[in-house]
Amino acid sequence: MVRYDKNGEALHVGEFVRGDGRYVYKHTHDGHQHVIYAHSLNELRFKEREFLALNPERVYATEPEYKVFKVDDIAAVSSCLTCDVKNAEAFCYFISDGTHVKIGKAKDVQARMINLQNANSNALKVICTFPCESEAAAHVLEKRLHRFFGEFRITGEWFDILYRIDTLAVHDRFGALLNKKNV
Repeated sequence: MVRYDKNGEALHVGEFVRGDGRYVYKHTHDGHQHVIYAHSLNELRFKEREFLALNPERVYATEPEYKVFKVDDIAAVSSCLTCDVKNAEAFCYFISDGTHVKIGKAKDVQARMINLQNANSNALKVICTFPCESEAAAHVLEKRLHRFFGEFRITGEWFDILYRIDTLAVHDRFGALLNKKNV
């Protein structure tokens, strides 16, 4: 599977981008795993070439363990706190800026998205909503989802999970819960 960074550059085997935006190259040399860090892809590749020039013997790039979340995992986290959309007083939502996902809560998701869009230069899109019977239930679910995806938190309520979830499957399962008032 080819992975890309936020600029659309294809990452080579062993390269990946951390949640904090740093680039990493993992490889095995002399039976030991080594890691190279950099602030840009060009800097990382320069460091890779430099290392390989100093160590011409075989170096094995290692793929990071790429965690992918299944729809059923997300459903299990949210199941006891959601309700029928007609009875919903508040919603938890996943909103994407095309690179990252904001997990939040709101009484009116559309109004919240407009508010977020005013402060974001990328076009935002609602991936899914989870209707909750009360604001308290929405708050609890939001915190559960934050903990569930915690290792991928970038800042605040923004997470590096867009490519770790099957957005079509999530939308198919939970997107049907959207109504005209909250889209």
